[in-house]
Amino acid sequence: MQIKNRKLKTNNKGITLIALVITIIVLLILAGVAIATLTGDNGVLTKAVTAKDKTTEAEAREAVQLEAIGSIDETTGKSNKEDFKTNVKKNLGLTDSNIKDNGNTIKVTYKGYDVTINTTTGKVTTVVKAGETPPAEDYNTGTTVAETIEQDKTFENNTPITDEFGNKITVPAGFKIIKDNPSDPTPSVKDGIVIQDATYEGTIGSEFVWIPVGEIKKSETETVTINLSRYTFDETTGEENDEGSKEIYDSYTEDTKENHGADYKNAIATDIEDFKLKASAERSGGYYIGRYEARVDNATLDETEIQYPGPYGYYNGSDTMWTGYTNGQLVTKPNSQVWNYVTQNKASELSKNMYIGKTFASDLMNSYAWDTAIVFIQKVTNENYANQNSLNKDYIANQGTNNLATTNQDKICNIWDIASNCCEWTTETYSHIRYPCVNRGGIYDSGYGIYYASYRDDDFFTTDANSGVTFRPLLYL
Repeated sequence: MQIKNRKLKTNNKGITLIALVITIIVLLILAGVAIATLTGDNGVLTKAVTAKDKTTEAEAREAVQLEAIGSIDETTGKSNKEDFKTNVKKNLGLTDSNIKDNGNTIKVTYKGYDVTINTTTGKVTTVVKAGETPPAEDYNTGTTVAETIEQDKTFENNTPITDEFGNKITVPAGFKIIKDNPSDPTPSVKDGIVIQDATYEGTIGSEFVWIPVGEIKKSETETVTINLSRYTFDETTGEENDEGSKEIYDSYTEDTKENHGADYKNAIATDIEDFKLKASAERSGGYYIGRYEARVDNATLDETEIQYPGPYGYYNGSDTMWTGYTNGQLVTKPNSQVWNYVTQNKASELSKNMYIGKTFASDLMNSYAWDTAIVFIQKVTNENYANQNSLNKDYIANQGTNNLATTNQDKICNIWDIASNCCEWTTETYSHIRYPCVNRGGIYDSGYGIYYASYRDDDFFTTDANSGVTFRPLLYL
């Protein structure tokens, strides 16, 4: 019995050691499971951190979006970016270092996140952790004006689309289509299709209007034909007369490199035949002109002290001669300073250099582009716009007529100030070696004489620059 008891005792010890090992193994397994549950991509702690990040991201997005909504102008339906900047600094406690204005977008760094809004719509477009690169842009795939506006995205390539009547519009790469007012119906070609630069550094936010060429529909039942050409207009009715490439009034030509006189120092079109080919009904079906008179961003004034001011409008009421802008960036945005005090040659240089090496070209307005734009306006509105005088006659509006009272605003087919504010340089040539430069359109000061939308004005030297003359760039694909 004693031996038996010893054996039993020995067996009990063996069972205890095995149980201990098993227990330890089980505990290790449970610990591993617990650690895996707490950590890892799907762990509790990771999920908790992710949830906190998501919450912070949502808070940042919501806070910035609310300030953007609060900056939307009730009249235009567009975001006012200066109000937005003021709001985020006041209500979110941010400083200028947390705000980066990229023209068409503003990036706000808040709660560790970079929140970007579209400065036109006021919508948040991307939210990423501060310093991270936003995801690659999702490009517009719409084939109609309505679809492209709904997507609110940039086009990656030059892309033909159509309006509700089947009219063709070719949108250049890096641009998108926008509404004049978000609450307006979707525009068709007759209303003036507006594109906005959404991509290119320095010019982001610039806007251009599509001028169609060929047969277009005003409605389901009414069709008009717009020929790309040079025109004269009846001084009473505005009826157009197609002049083609011939010399107008025995004085005005659109020169080519081959026929431009060596003694004439005015700038001519980069290649007028190339423009006519690419803007034709058979190719792009039209071209774009600046929605506004030329504007300038990020410029300083070039002023010179003088004793006696010159005769061509340089004098600004003191002993300082304002000779123009230096280091400025050409844009066509609604709230920038009008670029006046510019010579015809400088206007040409700025226009050509606005977009270089792109899938489209930019240039100074030529006489084909100017005259055909007036024909387009008249045929879709049935108005005598060719003879329209300036609507602001007493003073120059530094930002065009878009910020004046409605009665002084010159806006038609979404194009501003062809008849108003300033005359505009073109590449047309006047047949006089001393003053070959030609400008077009109306001017703010009725004391300058009778100026109207289709008016051709000459008697300008290549050195002339004054407050009443600006320019307008064009795009063609």
